[in-house]
Amino acid sequence: MKSARQQDKLITVKEVSKILGIHPQTVSDRAREEIIPSYKINGLRRFRANEIEDWIQERGQKVLDSNLSPRLVFNWREFEKLFKGGTSMKVVQVSDTRWFCGFGGFFYRLDEHGIKRWMIWFYDENNKRVHKAVKHVTCKKEALIALEGERRIAFMKRYNPEEAEENKKRISFAKLAEEWMEQSTRKNKSNDRSVLKNLVSFFGNTAIAEITRLDIRRYIAESQKKSNAAGSICERLQVMRAILNYAMEMEYELEKNPIVAKDFPKVKKKRKIPLEMDELKLLFQIAEKKYPHMLPVLTCACMTGMRRGEIETLRWDDVDLEARWIKVKAENNKSGREKEIAINKTLLFVLEDLKKLEKADSGYVFVYHNRRLNRISRAPVKFHFEQIVEEAGLKGKAHFHLLRHTVASALARAGADPVSIQYMLGHANLSTTEIYLHPHEDAKRKAAELLEKQLPISNLNGEKSPLQG
Repeated sequence: MKSARQQDKLITVKEVSKILGIHPQTVSDRAREEIIPSYKINGLRRFRANEIEDWIQERGQKVLDSNLSPRLVFNWREFEKLFKGGTSMKVVQVSDTRWFCGFGGFFYRLDEHGIKRWMIWFYDENNKRVHKAVKHVTCKKEALIALEGERRIAFMKRYNPEEAEENKKRISFAKLAEEWMEQSTRKNKSNDRSVLKNLVSFFGNTAIAEITRLDIRRYIAESQKKSNAAGSICERLQVMRAILNYAMEMEYELEKNPIVAKDFPKVKKKRKIPLEMDELKLLFQIAEKKYPHMLPVLTCACMTGMRRGEIETLRWDDVDLEARWIKVKAENNKSGREKEIAINKTLLFVLEDLKKLEKADSGYVFVYHNRRLNRISRAPVKFHFEQIVEEAGLKGKAHFHLLRHTVASALARAGADPVSIQYMLGHANLSTTEIYLHPHEDAKRKAAELLEKQLPISNLNGEKSPLQG
């Protein structure tokens, strides 16, 4: 018998994750949606052990996630009978992790964290065997619900296609977003998933045919009340517009995309000022003192103008030290095109030193020893660069992408032609490169002096120019 103190014990998201056998992020999401009882204590999500036990007991009596199959209505009592063998369709356990019934089966695998990952298999409308991962399932009863839902959909598509098509047209935004993500070929899918969390929390269960322009404007207004940046709001709306355009292409019930560009909040573009040499020197000094693994990263950024993502994903297979070339693969380049960057002497010395220290089990160029995990990992460029910037007193002014602007401006001052700078930075258009070219004060002065020499109007009228009167 547990004492009252043990029952009232506060536990963390990770502890609840292990108890329920689901991913910590799923626990956090369900707690935020108030599906799992939780508390916010000093900004941290906490749970009471006794309430989690009660919740587990109640879980067998109701469907936790209506998004498993929103187009269907399930009778839980029928499924209880099904598990107890009360109908002709019995569920048979064939191993410790696998179950079978007449129309398919379900099973789970444990990932590296010991969390259960559930899968179902069934025969679709073409009598083809299909395997499918079900993200929100936490137990075998929910797995059976997901399986039955997919089988009913397949049955409707095969024997009643008209009604199946009507159900398809009434799709909710959450379900459509999930479908869009599965087939998306966009490069930055992790960012899209983050954006969709915000959109789904607002539009989630709303049928896409019911989303109006007024709803979009209301979403913008509420986002602004929460002090969301205009750029972030625009980014979310662009993703949502792409999803709704996909809905029209797939002939869902949506006549017109309700998102109109002129409703987007105006984004104030801040002028990016390249870093001066003394500021760069300060960043290098702090890196050498506290983050020595970041010195090669900063050198590579300053000698190539590569993006953070390109540096983080750079592998030794992409570096040819003999020919002195770096190859950035298309999948690691924002423009989706392969590019080659020359290695100068400064960077060559650094890369040769890194190559000598290369670990046998690491194919990445920029790595560090992760003390917490006690292993060699990819360098956390974003996080450690932010720490360096903060210690340098440049927070709010310097960010990693600004190094590209600094490189481009330095090349322009040195007399490099814009096309060479364009190819080095990997821009598809020269107009994009021009954004990165920031004339230095000395360059502006020099230009004014050159103009004076090319147009000597002071000599046009003796000692005075015609404009001096």
